Amino acid sequence: MNAAQNLPSNDTIKSLSERDKVFFSEVKKLRSSLYHDPPVLTKIQRTSSSHLVATTSGANSAMTVNNPQEEEEEATLPQLHASAFLDPKYYCRISAEPNSTISGSDAVRRLIRGKRNLLETMREEIHLSEEKNKKRILNWQFYDVRGHGVPIQLFDHLLNASDTWLSELDNAFGISLQKNSSGTSFGRMLIHAQDGFNKRSTTVKPWPSEWENDMELYLTVLIRIATNLSGILQSVDGLSKPQLKHWNVDIRERDDNRFISQSGEEEAKSINPLIKFSTLEKGMGQISIHLKRKSNASGENKTTTMAFVGVFDIKSEGSL
Repeated sequence: MNAAQNLPSNDTIKSLSERDKVFFSEVKKLRSSLYHDPPVLTKIQRTSSSHLVATTSGANSAMTVNNPQEEEEEATLPQLHASAFLDPKYYCRISAEPNSTISGSDAVRRLIRGKRNLLETMREEIHLSEEKNKKRILNWQFYDVRGHGVPIQLFDHLLNASDTWLSELDNAFGISLQKNSSGTSFGRMLIHAQDGFNKRSTTVKPWPSEWENDMELYLTVLIRIATNLSGILQSVDGLSKPQLKHWNVDIRERDDNRFISQSGEEEAKSINPLIKFSTLEKGMGQISIHLKRKSNASGENKTTTMAFVGVFDIKSEGSL
């Protein structure tokens, strides 16, 4: 439907009174801004090996996209467009009309509306009735985060670093870290190894000083993403924001290909975080964020995954 349907044209507005001019101009701006609001969720359902159907939140129509490649084994995750929280400048730019400014009061109003749209949409996703929630978790457990504001090269660098860490540890297939507070400092790591006889072992060692900068960078980025999106864990706005209570990190080299969110060609060009929101008992909530890519190990068809899990206190004494 045309955003300006049943409204006077610009030429007609010129002949109206000043009061009517202001009224109709404001209505046009409101309708236009609502019409151009970027989507929060894009869900892609595979209808055959050659077609995808994409639906966006707030849209009444579906778009069919030709897909020339066979993708029998790949799962397609819904895309969460989170720039309103994670990259506000980008959101103000993509939500602006062609002749409007990307800063100022109009941009602030669009940004506030974008944050509200995201919270309402995602809260509906994860705070459904028990029966619907079970069905939704089965179908859409993770979301492919877009508009996160982090250069793809940084994620690529961190995954390269994790490949290096695993290769420098004898027979290691995993590294784990955890901290019972919200900071980025840490001391020791758990090393998960498997020898040639398939015997597994776990040892505790200090985190090497030469690896500290990359891990601190990883934690800073992931904690920022999780904290900025933690309001989704609350069913309603609270008097206080969710607080990160503890986190853990798990780095693994795997043989499986779970959590594939894009076509093979697209995935080779970009790395986007995959995020999951979970509500726990006793007023707690959990956010899991995965970075995933084919391992750089030569001659091996393996996948490197860096998984961050943050647990938040989402209790609130009241609602706004």
